[in-house]
Amino acid sequence: MLCYILHLKSNRKKEFERRWQDGYFAEPVPKVSNIGRQSGHIVFVCTEKNEISYVAKGQAITSAGSGLRRLSLHDIIPLTHSISLRDLAKKSPKQIQTRLKKRLNDGGLATQPQSQYLIDKLSGFPELEDFLTPYSNKIKNVVAGYPESTREILAGQQEAVASALSLAGFSRDEIPSWRPPKKNEDRANFLSGMGGVRLHEDQMIINDLSTIPGFQETSELVPHATAAKSFENEAGVRVDTILANKLPLEQVLGVDLIYYNEYYSSFIMVQYKVMEENSSGDDYYRPDVQLKEEIKRMEIMLNLLTSSSSSENGPKAFRFDTNPFFLKLCPRMTFCPDVKRPIKGMYLPLGYWKLLEADSSVVGPRGGISVTFNNADRYFSNTIFAEILEKSWVGTSPSQSNQLQPIIRDILKSGRAVLLAVKRDK
Repeated sequence: MLCYILHLKSNRKKEFERRWQDGYFAEPVPKVSNIGRQSGHIVFVCTEKNEISYVAKGQAITSAGSGLRRLSLHDIIPLTHSISLRDLAKKSPKQIQTRLKKRLNDGGLATQPQSQYLIDKLSGFPELEDFLTPYSNKIKNVVAGYPESTREILAGQQEAVASALSLAGFSRDEIPSWRPPKKNEDRANFLSGMGGVRLHEDQMIINDLSTIPGFQETSELVPHATAAKSFENEAGVRVDTILANKLPLEQVLGVDLIYYNEYYSSFIMVQYKVMEENSSGDDYYRPDVQLKEEIKRMEIMLNLLTSSSSSENGPKAFRFDTNPFFLKLCPRMTFCPDVKRPIKGMYLPLGYWKLLEADSSVVGPRGGISVTFNNADRYFSNTIFAEILEKSWVGTSPSQSNQLQPIIRDILKSGRAVLLAVKRDK
């Protein structure tokens, strides 16, 4: 996370002071290479000379004229006591001190080392602790002490939660920050570290799911729920999540995401597979015996679904495809606590995968199968997949959803970490 030092001129100071309580302010700033549409920043706002008076989150989305970009501020926090820029520069490490002093004086985008110093330093202020700690080295140092297996499964759970919320239409800024749970036994559970969300007792959410097709007899279906939380945004969308994990952490095989859209009564199921990196830096995935067994299981389930009644009326029941199974091939996932978006990957429908792995285009010179972003030819990106799933163009029909109880039970017994996510609209 990079920081931006924003010095407001006198005429803009009055405008900022008048409007910041509305929760939004925009300021034209010089366009630089590191400020772009996807760049989120911590912004330190200076309304007095040599002092930080406000801290905000900012994003440069639109052009503001020749050589300018509009820096939009939100989540603006006024400081009880202003912070001296001179003191910050004076107490900084010698290797960055000279250039940091110039950056603080001139304003603009700080470098990564400069930004990390500012975040770590200012996260010690009580009123900024919750705001800045998720981006500080405090959390990174704690996570670095976790066993590698713990970090790997946290990365998988993080990706599943971020994907579920993205599919439900949550923006990155609406996803709460993650902080290490206080209890050691909770540290391998990503949901336990999610703060700032609507909390429910686990059993309350599990009981709520008894109204969802496929989730009857919840006490039997979710005996291994390790955490449950409910997320809700201003648009009135609520996502109930349950993390279920039957086996001890070191025995978990991977991650599954089961996503249900209540409005359209439709399920999709995503199984994650990790890609490796070759000597040229390219990501590839080689199917193994485990995947073959998992696909056999999917096919048995799919046969059960296709045997259910499909003569349904009404536009909400329409689907392009009622096969709910997808693979998501991802580059090896690294747990970064401040990441709030699904990671890069390929969503592949099960039917397409079966054709792809039988095609000569993915067979290497030694006869092995190796699927890459290039030879997969086509796939759904995060954005396209979310757009298709938002209105349930793909997924189970309402009648099929009612047949899912044995399927979900089978997945929960598979030895994988399973995230159940249910989208509800007010």
